[in-house]
Amino acid sequence: MTPCGRRAIKNFVLEELDLLVDCGAQSLASRELRRHVRPDGGHVEPSIYYHGIALEDVLDLLNFGAVRGSAAPDGDAAWPALLRPVAERMLGYLQFVRPPGGGYPLHGDAAVDAEPSPQALVDYAVRLGIDVPAQGDGLRHLADSGMLVWRSAGEYLLADVTGVGAPHVPGHGHCDSLSFEWYVGDLP
Repeated sequence: MTPCGRRAIKNFVLEELDLLVDCGAQSLASRELRRHVRPDGGHVEPSIYYHGIALEDVLDLLNFGAVRGSAAPDGDAAWPALLRPVAERMLGYLQFVRPPGGGYPLHGDAAVDAEPSPQALVDYAVRLGIDVPAQGDGLRHLADSGMLVWRSAGEYLLADVTGVGAPHVPGHGHCDSLSFEWYVGDLP
């Protein structure tokens, strides 16, 4: 793409961001983030791949503010104050559930080599100055999302111990309840 093309797209996106802010997008975003991102950082749709897509959207919104040179068109710091803690929680969740190979656990609608990859999301967050937590060993119960993760030097176990699907769309569920992924070394 030519520099003029990039500038035109950037200007279009930033003008749209101005419109969103003027129309109360911060209060809408705040409400929707509380609805869709659980306190443990997991996305309400129990597919970890969908979680990655939602995290990329949150990182994009943070990035748009950085590109603008201010948090919002009027210089309001509410956007980063709203988005950064959500991005940090979502990154923590993603780090905790990532299997040894670094991809997505194959729960819900996930696939080997799905994009954006978890590592691409971690790299993106680092470029935005967001601290990414270490995976760490031991047992983690991500109770709000219904996931148990055990990680040690040679093993990884992820168990889905929650119900089927997101509560607001009970007809769209995945048969992952009580399923697990277990790795010994890098082998599932």
